[in-house]
Amino acid sequence: MGIGDDMMWRAEAYHEYKRTGKKQRPYRKESNQYGSFLKDVWKNTPWLDFDNGVGFETHPKNNKRWYHNKTPYTPKIAPYDFTDMEEMFYKLNVQKYGDYVLINPDAKKSIFADNKKYFKWQEVVDLLQDYTLLRAKPNDAFIRNTNGQVNFTNLTNIPTNNVREAMIMVKYAKLVVTTEGGLHHAAGQMGVPCIVLYGSHQSPLRTGYEGQINITRKTHCNTDGLGCYVPKGACQYCEQAMESIEPGEIAQLVRENYDKDKTMV
Repeated sequence: MGIGDDMMWRAEAYHEYKRTGKKQRPYRKESNQYGSFLKDVWKNTPWLDFDNGVGFETHPKNNKRWYHNKTPYTPKIAPYDFTDMEEMFYKLNVQKYGDYVLINPDAKKSIFADNKKYFKWQEVVDLLQDYTLLRAKPNDAFIRNTNGQVNFTNLTNIPTNNVREAMIMVKYAKLVVTTEGGLHHAAGQMGVPCIVLYGSHQSPLRTGYEGQINITRKTHCNTDGLGCYVPKGACQYCEQAMESIEPGEIAQLVRENYDKDKTMV
């Protein structure tokens, strides 16, 4: 499961806990296997118990996740609490910059992420120099974006050791700009205004949150707006959809939405 999938499962588990009063833990019926390891996005979550919790299915839709099978799905919301150490990371490394836009040009190394990459981030940054622009920079081994580019001019890097440090940067951002993925889920879970570059590979009808600003494209692989129908792997139509998103379109949306209040939580 990816980071976004882990966040969606966490929220589903929260609502199951509220319904039953019983703590939950990941379970995969197909392999009759419990998840016993604590991922970063699951830390500090009081409704999870990885030793004695009730098994809660991670792939409930015909052995797939909730939003698969090309059916609409609205991610549930669950509260996030950060530790004193995580809050201290923000105070020591981020707070001094004041109000900021969090730009996320990074994508993990996977065949699924390849169809969601955007290659014009430097142009976006250049158009927004009247804003404070920060990046929650992961380890270089994680990054796979514009032709291997890992550094951008006039975008301030804040090195992060794990996804929770990136998430606390999301929490305090005025606005997040990202492709569909872990940080758009973090923004949705915490009610932080977010511009999401979807293109055509994925769909806000399946992984979108109320109040987010979504940039989508319909293509030959995504005629109904529910995501790409091409079997896993590179899709030329998804690549073309991301290529069609102009930096000026993103910059204009930033200017229109920068001062909007947080929508949830």
